[in-house]
Amino acid sequence: MWRWLTGSSRFGGKGRGAAGEASAPTDADDVNARPSELLETLRKLVRSTGKVGARLDAMDAKLDTGFAEVRSRMETLAANETARWRWDDLLDALDALDRARESAGVVTSDGMRDGLRAVSERLELFLRQAGIARIADTGGGLDGRLFRVVGTETRADLGEGSVVRVVRAAARTGNEVVREGEVIVSRRSV
Repeated sequence: MWRWLTGSSRFGGKGRGAAGEASAPTDADDVNARPSELLETLRKLVRSTGKVGARLDAMDAKLDTGFAEVRSRMETLAANETARWRWDDLLDALDALDRARESAGVVTSDGMRDGLRAVSERLELFLRQAGIARIADTGGGLDGRLFRVVGTETRADLGEGSVVRVVRAAARTGNEVVREGEVIVSRRSV
């Protein structure tokens, strides 16, 4: 078959050499003597082309499915990242409210303190309903998975490494940390 496709006598005529002379006869020269063989070879070629086309279609479908999954995952990750930034803003606002409540303790009236506390509690409730737990505990030791130390304060009344103040509350949803908190811990005087 290959000789027939590449030979100079594809159409049943005698091949010519470089100088126009008749070339030596080959098996491919006698094309008209084997039409059934050529027809069978052509059928095999068409079948194999069809099989290759079907394989390419299957691979294309798998590739499209794979790209669709990747696009879906990327969109989900982008949405989660956007949501994290929105939660971060709300958590920052709650931190600011906590600081306002602490500083308003002595200076302002009971009504002001109660109003700040009520707003803070409503926002905390909203977070809990969204499945986010805000952690702003100052008692006990430091949980390195949730908090990062950003400063120290000399305190004789607390043990070494105890949390003195939460600068930025941590937040998590289930076991996933949504936001790392920041704390100031105690140290003993030297």
